[in-house]
Amino acid sequence: RDFLSARDALCGGDLEFVTTTDGAGVPTWGYPNGIDETLVNPRNYPNGESPELASLDRAAESDPAAYGTMRTLTKVLLRQHGRRLGEKVEGSAFFNGCTDDLCYKPGEGVYEGAQVPRTGNRSDCCMAKTHRVPRVSGAGVFSIHTKSIETTIEALLTYNPFCNDAADVDAGFQPLMGVSLGDAVNAATNYAHCPQTTGPQRGCPLAQPLCVNGTCAKARCALMAPYCQDNTEAGTRARQLCPHTCGCDDPHYPLALSLPHSGCGPYCPSSGIYLQRLSRLPCEDIAKDDPVFTAFLDNWEAARWSWPYDWNWPSAGYISGLRHSGCGFLSNA
Repeated sequence: RDFLSARDALCGGDLEFVTTTDGAGVPTWGYPNGIDETLVNPRNYPNGESPELASLDRAAESDPAAYGTMRTLTKVLLRQHGRRLGEKVEGSAFFNGCTDDLCYKPGEGVYEGAQVPRTGNRSDCCMAKTHRVPRVSGAGVFSIHTKSIETTIEALLTYNPFCNDAADVDAGFQPLMGVSLGDAVNAATNYAHCPQTTGPQRGCPLAQPLCVNGTCAKARCALMAPYCQDNTEAGTRARQLCPHTCGCDDPHYPLALSLPHSGCGPYCPSSGIYLQRLSRLPCEDIAKDDPVFTAFLDNWEAARWSWPYDWNWPSAGYISGLRHSGCGFLSNA
């Protein structure tokens, strides 16, 4: 009996998928070329039960994510929810009715004519639909290979090319951005702000992935503001997906980590809001005691401690010189 249990836990379900995390922190998955997606393992993960019982699975988006979205997604895929994404296939024993209508609904207002994710008690197969890319290898944005090497800047071109607070827009891929923000913040705080639970289910459900003072919330930019100036994954994700909140589109803002590789999109300095604000600034050196300038130096000071030695200590000299002499220090630097 113990050997059978071990076999089902190690070899049950689907073992042929490949996963990665992209440049925005979003878990993705796909099947290698040549995999027959209609084939189903008759013994499902984790206890060898019939795969048809997986059609009852509704926990992925409603139960607390056990320390991150990737773990939840992996369990969903092990349960074979990726197999033709639940489509009925002749001769296949696995069918859970995972149609587009089950996972998405017609948009309203500005989203009329589009499909938006349903909320509530969706089948676990909907998570498989949401996070899948069409191929493992090959060219194009949507492959596991491309996603696995995608940079912070490259991810911005997919998720937020126009320097908007994308996490506040209820577009079709908002749930993907939400779990990215939630995973980054929850990991940064070691899940300390999540609801108190017992067992392995420490976290928040995917529909409300952000832990805030013992409660679960949708990942909105107002809740990401405290992380905007951090040189952490949470800070990078905040600047990627909430650049307006973080000041990426404001040339007179005390954000030291304002370059594209730190999360502020390359479009931000050419956005209409940025250029409008820039046109209002006088063409003169800022005073060394200006609150924005001193706050910028404070932010730089905080960020440098997380950098390698040869970047850390030279920064200390620049910060000290700018505090003492203001912009005039740069003429002698």
